[in-house]
Amino acid sequence: MTAENKDMIPVRTELVDASGHDSDDDGASVDWDTATEHFSNSRDSESSVKPMIGAAENQRVFYSRILVGLVLVVSAAATAGLTYALTAQEEQNTFERDFAGIAKEIVEVAQTAENNLVKIMFDFSTMLTSAALGLKQVWPNVTIPDFERRASASMDVSGGKFLGVMMAVEPTNASRAAWNQYADENIGWLNESHAILGTKPAPVLSEMYSLNPKWEGDNDTVNPVAIPSFGNQLHLVTWQVSPPPLDSPLLIRGDYKHYYTPRWDYVNETGRTARSPIVTVNGWLLNLPIYDPVNIYYQPVYDTFDDDNKTLVAIAYMVLRWMDHFQDLLHDDAVGIMIVLNSTCGDLVTYEVNGHNATYLGQGDQHDTQFDYLGESAGLTLAMNEILQGSTYSEKGISCGYSISVYPSERLRDKYTTGRPWAYSLIVLAIFAFTSLVFVLYDCLVQRRQETVMDSAVKTDAIVSQLFPEQFREQMLANAEAEKQMEKNKNNRSDTFRSMSAKSSLHAFMGGDDAMETEMEDEDLFVSKPVADLFPNVTVLFADIVGFTAWSSVREPSQVFTLLETIYRSFDKVAKRRKIYKVETVGDSYVAVAGVPFPMANHAVTMARFARECSMKLPEVVHRLETHLGPGTGDIQMRFGIHSGPVTAGVLRGEKARFQLFGDTVNTASRIENSGVGNRVHLSENTANLIIAAGRSSWVAPRPDPVHLKGIGSVKTFWLVASKAGSRAGSVFDRSETFETPNAKDLGRAAIRGSIHSGIVSGWKDQTKRLVAWNTESLLRLLQKVAASRGGAPKSNHTEGARKLMPTAAPLSEVVEIIPLPGFDSKQVCKKQVNPESIDLGPEVRRQLSSYVSWVASSYKNNPFHNFEHASHVSMSVNKLLSRIVAPDISVEDADETKMKAKMAAELHDHTYGITSDPLTQFACALAALIHDVDHRGVPNGRLVEEEPRLGELYEQSVAEQNSVDLAWLKLMSDEYQDLRACIYSNEAEMKRFRQVVVNTVLATDIFDKKLKALRNARWDKAFHNADKFIDEGTGIISEQEDVNRKATIVIEHIIQASDVSHTMQHWHVYTKWNEKLYQEQYLAYVAGRGGAKDPTDGWYGGELWFFDNYVIPLSKKLAECGVFGVSSDEYLNYALENRKEWAQKGRDIVDAMAKKYRREAALPEQAVAVDDSTLTRVCE
Repeated sequence: MTAENKDMIPVRTELVDASGHDSDDDGASVDWDTATEHFSNSRDSESSVKPMIGAAENQRVFYSRILVGLVLVVSAAATAGLTYALTAQEEQNTFERDFAGIAKEIVEVAQTAENNLVKIMFDFSTMLTSAALGLKQVWPNVTIPDFERRASASMDVSGGKFLGVMMAVEPTNASRAAWNQYADENIGWLNESHAILGTKPAPVLSEMYSLNPKWEGDNDTVNPVAIPSFGNQLHLVTWQVSPPPLDSPLLIRGDYKHYYTPRWDYVNETGRTARSPIVTVNGWLLNLPIYDPVNIYYQPVYDTFDDDNKTLVAIAYMVLRWMDHFQDLLHDDAVGIMIVLNSTCGDLVTYEVNGHNATYLGQGDQHDTQFDYLGESAGLTLAMNEILQGSTYSEKGISCGYSISVYPSERLRDKYTTGRPWAYSLIVLAIFAFTSLVFVLYDCLVQRRQETVMDSAVKTDAIVSQLFPEQFREQMLANAEAEKQMEKNKNNRSDTFRSMSAKSSLHAFMGGDDAMETEMEDEDLFVSKPVADLFPNVTVLFADIVGFTAWSSVREPSQVFTLLETIYRSFDKVAKRRKIYKVETVGDSYVAVAGVPFPMANHAVTMARFARECSMKLPEVVHRLETHLGPGTGDIQMRFGIHSGPVTAGVLRGEKARFQLFGDTVNTASRIENSGVGNRVHLSENTANLIIAAGRSSWVAPRPDPVHLKGIGSVKTFWLVASKAGSRAGSVFDRSETFETPNAKDLGRAAIRGSIHSGIVSGWKDQTKRLVAWNTESLLRLLQKVAASRGGAPKSNHTEGARKLMPTAAPLSEVVEIIPLPGFDSKQVCKKQVNPESIDLGPEVRRQLSSYVSWVASSYKNNPFHNFEHASHVSMSVNKLLSRIVAPDISVEDADETKMKAKMAAELHDHTYGITSDPLTQFACALAALIHDVDHRGVPNGRLVEEEPRLGELYEQSVAEQNSVDLAWLKLMSDEYQDLRACIYSNEAEMKRFRQVVVNTVLATDIFDKKLKALRNARWDKAFHNADKFIDEGTGIISEQEDVNRKATIVIEHIIQASDVSHTMQHWHVYTKWNEKLYQEQYLAYVAGRGGAKDPTDGWYGGELWFFDNYVIPLSKKLAECGVFGVSSDEYLNYALENRKEWAQKGRDIVDAMAKKYRREAALPEQAVAVDDSTLTRVCE
């Protein structure tokens, strides 16, 4: 490294010194050898000075570290242990508290159910007595009317499963005979009960039978045997029951004296309800699917309400299933609840409750004894339990008292036992560990900083003492203090900036607030030296997109940025890999430098590699973008210019400070680029010599003629030769198209329609294929919007796909003044909208759309102007205008998002006359633009009628336009596009609107028919100028919707009209390109002698001026007047005025150049196509 480079390194903006601070050269000349020698000689003194500085403080810091470490360890252990204990105890407390609530709830529910059941049994007994008295029936010959409903109501309230009445029949033959006769006569209640329940009656016993038990197995199972009732013991005969038996004949008229006589005696003696022990009933006997423990309640029934004279005449009994009390009692999280049911008769059973479900576990107390301390016990009927406890009735199992105990289980406790105690403890430990780590890290940084400061202090003292006198040292300290003060002032300004509101700070940042000026005062400029330096050996590259301004004039702003971002992002990747420094992008220019900020020995070679790789990557990028950005994108080229030499580089401070290059090398590189050609790398002689000196002489080739550079003069330059493997130099694409369609001359209308070739012409060039792909993708995106407006991708709909609209008259007869568009649907807007990009229309729709666009391309003739390329240009303009339809500023006061969305959509709908709300209309406009010149013959309608009399007979007016509509429409209606049609329209109304928009739009392109033009002007005036436009002439009623549709129709027609001549309202280069093509088309017709065509040269200059003044400029003003295109209308008008001005100045010379060119072509066909291109280009520019 040279001495100059050594001095240069510390001031480069992207380098920092060892301490991490920006390097600033204060301009002092330092003898590095002397300083180094001084450092070497002073090392002994430095090592002796260091221990003396802060020795006591270092020792205290060391002991402090040990103490802090011990405190952290002890604190961590104690805090973690305490956290675990407290968290675990909290879980236990929560478990016990929640269980206490659950147990209390279960006990209360059981007690309430028991009390309610006793009351219900008493009420039912009272009802029986009251009914018998009311019916004047004598016991036991009593039958309660509507028994099933009465009993069901009692069981619904109490939760009982079975309810019946046992009559007391005297043990005499006469009483038995009388009872049997009564039962036979009144058995109808059984059929009535079955009818209520909708069940089938079962057979019953024909006389009173006694059930003699035969015990088998344990005492819980009884197999009854029916034998004739006899003896002198009081008979207890079952009579009315609910539910009635389905297949058990033993329930009705059965004598149960063997079972229930002891309970009869109990209730007769005490007058109280008797409770049986816990038993398992015979499901077959009671006709109930119950096989877990139940309890039977017995209630006395008396013949009168007179306590002094009443006699026990019957027993009402109810079967209660204990488990029903515990079902659906708790929430889902309450699991593992153990319920132990205990009776004074010695019964003991256990249930488990898990949420809504209860399960019978079996006999005995099965709860976990470790939870005895949490058990909750209570008697169900406390008074009755005290009476029966130890009584003879309990001992004999005649009537029992009950109590309930509730316990938790391990399963319930597991619900409350989590890993939180351990987790919290570990978190505490982790926090302490992190704190300790931060402390250690901080201590290390402080120690390192201290060592750095110590070294710096020792060295600074040695250097300053050695190099500067005492008074200079004081001045340097003063300068340092001044810089510190300036930095403080900057921080104060930053604080002021942060304290401002977001809106105010943004305004200030953009330069709108004097209080936030960041310009330095004059005296501040010299406080610190600028960060800049001279780099003597660098290579600078300029790259510029050829014709970028013209290309961008026909695109939307977003498309322009998409192109630039994509191209330059690909360049940036190459630059990063090759260590090239990207300086900036200015407009469409890309500026890069090799050798800055890091010196590079082979900077010229490296930059040559970079430029060559970028020039090879460019065609790949633009070809990929063409399907998204439209025709012509794939033909984009760039000029590259490279020059080597010295530059001044640095950070230019002030507002929006950034890295800059200055010097003659930069200016020369820019001029080298300007004098280059597309997709070639232009080298200065300096750069070429460096590449040759590096042994790459094969990389460069001299340019044959010297180049004149502005401000420099004539210089010798070179081309960078592309490698053979990847050369794309020039990126030559043949723009000529050789496809042709069959002539429809002298054919009938049907023949004309069917004459167009439906396949893709095999001779297509690359450009046409790209145009087909772009148009397909553009229409596909609009179709996705159509599908999104309907809620999603259409299903295969052969009905709609088969729907066809075959024209019966010429298209001109279908043109209407008003096309009714759909009204605004606020409900649809408020629904969740489908993203169009997420909709997959399916491969078949894509294939059919591509096939149709290919057919359209093949249907265009090889005219210079009216060809498929021009149709694509018109389509691009239509898409641009449709995308630029904007709403006015919308002020939404309501913060509700749904209402805001609906309001904004409504205002947008009204402002754009409904066009933005109907994707089908937008698709129809784009399709009409694509087909509007199908089968155009390259001559105006007047001459076309002379050449094709049959067409004149068919259409009379707008011949070419109507022919295009018929051909394109009939092709779309063919069977091969059934799925595509189903995607375009979903019903007949949409199909008709689609047809109407297409017809109106295509016919609007006939701008030279005076009658049609006058009609359109009148409609425009009626829509936008007539004060009485809302009044219906027939009814006199104001029709605002009709006026909106009229405006929409006019706007749609003006979109296609403006797009058809959009080249006149775009960049000058675009205008002159298509102007020449139109001239060429008419000149070829003249040379071919078609229909008396005249030489277009005569009057071409004046004709263009007339066309600007009488059509183009008024049309662009109408775009602004209708108020829906935003800034695009101003853009079109400004370009139209500029092009008119340019044509007035240069038009005569351009016409002369075109005339010379095409006259030579006519004289030398096949060789003179580009004879005067350079002359014509110079004239146009």
